[in-house]
Amino acid sequence: MELDELRVRNYRCIEDSGWVSVDRFTTLIGRNESGKTGFMKAVERLNAAYSVEGYDPYEDYPRDEWPEYRDHHEEDPEVVVSARFDLDEEDHAAIESAFGRALLDGSTATVHRDYGDELSWDLAIDESACIDHIRAEHEIPDELSARLKEIESLSERSEDASGATDGLRSELKAELGGEPTDVLTNEIGTEALEERLPQFRYIGEYAIMDGTIEIDALLERRENDELTASDRVFLSLLSVAGLELEEFQEVDDWRRRTAELENASASVTEEAMAYWGQSGDIQIRINSTTTNDGNRVLDVRIENRDLDVTVEFEQRSHGFRRFFSNFCQLTDMKQRDEDLVLLLDEPGLNLHARAKQEFRTFITEELAGEHPLIYTTHSPFMIDPETVHRTYMVRSDAVGETNVFTDVTEADPYTRFPLRNVFEFDLMDTLLVRPGTLLVEKKADHVYLYVVSKLLEDLDKTGLDPRWTVIPITNASNIGTFGSLFGEDQLEVAALLSEAPRAGLRPNDESAVQIREVREYADTTGDSTLEDILSESFFIEIVNRAYATEIDETDGVPDRLTAEALAQTDPGSPIVERVRSYFRSHDINHGEFDRDQVALCMQENREELAEELDPESRRSFTRLFTDLNRTLESFEGIDSRERSILGSLFG
Repeated sequence: MELDELRVRNYRCIEDSGWVSVDRFTTLIGRNESGKTGFMKAVERLNAAYSVEGYDPYEDYPRDEWPEYRDHHEEDPEVVVSARFDLDEEDHAAIESAFGRALLDGSTATVHRDYGDELSWDLAIDESACIDHIRAEHEIPDELSARLKEIESLSERSEDASGATDGLRSELKAELGGEPTDVLTNEIGTEALEERLPQFRYIGEYAIMDGTIEIDALLERRENDELTASDRVFLSLLSVAGLELEEFQEVDDWRRRTAELENASASVTEEAMAYWGQSGDIQIRINSTTTNDGNRVLDVRIENRDLDVTVEFEQRSHGFRRFFSNFCQLTDMKQRDEDLVLLLDEPGLNLHARAKQEFRTFITEELAGEHPLIYTTHSPFMIDPETVHRTYMVRSDAVGETNVFTDVTEADPYTRFPLRNVFEFDLMDTLLVRPGTLLVEKKADHVYLYVVSKLLEDLDKTGLDPRWTVIPITNASNIGTFGSLFGEDQLEVAALLSEAPRAGLRPNDESAVQIREVREYADTTGDSTLEDILSESFFIEIVNRAYATEIDETDGVPDRLTAEALAQTDPGSPIVERVRSYFRSHDINHGEFDRDQVALCMQENREELAEELDPESRRSFTRLFTDLNRTLESFEGIDSRERSILGSLFG
């Protein structure tokens, strides 16, 4: 049977997950305490691969609903987890073998487990076959059996030969101890399908292997069922390498044993290192030695073939040891001939971003091809860009009627964040294949340039050349790092900054990055910003629109910011500093002024503001855009037909 959908209800913070489709692999994201782990813990208990405690209604039932449920939970336990499966030919054959006939009228099975730890089933029953089975296999009165023989359906409208329907179903229900179809459904589930259910394996703690193991002590712990988490990882390594622990008790042929270890080491290295590109040419070495007191030991060492040195496994980085331990456990599960559904909680935790991507490739390409895979993550590097649409978001407070959903518009900012990052990384790579990159410091600068450019273009004035790709870098000192990361030989870079950075540039950066300072176009002292190129009256109007509510709600200030009010601050300083000082001294918006809010307000009201852009602002920005466009024209390799990708975003 193949898992199709899962649903969790009334478990901890999840009231109802809704039906969650399970594809080759399914990703769950959400902020901490949202219910991701709870969802998987509930699902595991449907048919756990290892012995786990059942549901505890006192601990697991949602706290706010418990008082109402407490009085009837024992006699009427509610369903916790449900799973829908598509039945295959082997499942139908198993039913026919167990009951001597085909009993289903469909190929879908739904199984539930409740707080009483009982399984129940929903199946599409062939009612005619059901009647034949009941008459043949259940002890019922001859008279009732004869009446059943005359009908083909157990529905309420079924009639016997005389046209009578009253009492037939209720009599049969009394004899069987339940609705006939329910009784047969659960018989089919218990006797033919339950043993065919896949096992659910939850992995939430990823043990790290010890690099050195005494063979006899490990055998003894296994015999006594006292294996540690590290022991289990080491045994997984041996399984992946095709080795049996018992073989190392024999010491008669160490030459053959050495050859086997070398072959196993090469095999493990080839498999594991295909998904680890972090640190050179690595070779796994599994050695067998004997200690001074005669104990036989298996020892894992890591060889760096670039440096021609080997180190103990424990001396490698925590990230590598965690990756390799996880790889061994998961690969071992993949190789076993078991019907498993894997539930991985934060796989790849603590790995470097690039290593997370490689580990994601491993679990999606290697594991998901063998077993359905559900995993949780907070990292954008663990989300496959090609299957973002299949990522489920989880919230502890339901969205509509469910706690698990795919509509990103319903997610809070914390939940959306990793999904945004997935697209932002690809977008950045796309943008930077183009020449003509203009670096600015803040997002607000980015917005002002495009919005004012559009306003001027609408007036048949010079705007910013659309071939520019504008990138905010947060701090002017980041210019050198940006150039190193993205390649000065591939990009032509200019920067528009409040002030040229005093640090962060290498000696040749000044010639590589053409820098223009905003204060060249503004009549202010200090670190001018793009707001200083706008006229004071125009910018104040935008501030009043952006902060209308906050100003109106503040006691003791006029309902509009005015030039006269700002004149009480330092008249020659940049206007953002003066507005910020005014907000702080009058406790407007709790003393906080955000340039981004004003810039976005200007973007949203661009058409209304077109007529209000005064001649002073037009002249200053026209001069700025003219100079920037001349810089662009000076770059080699700029095609006049190219257009900026971001240009259309504000058009």
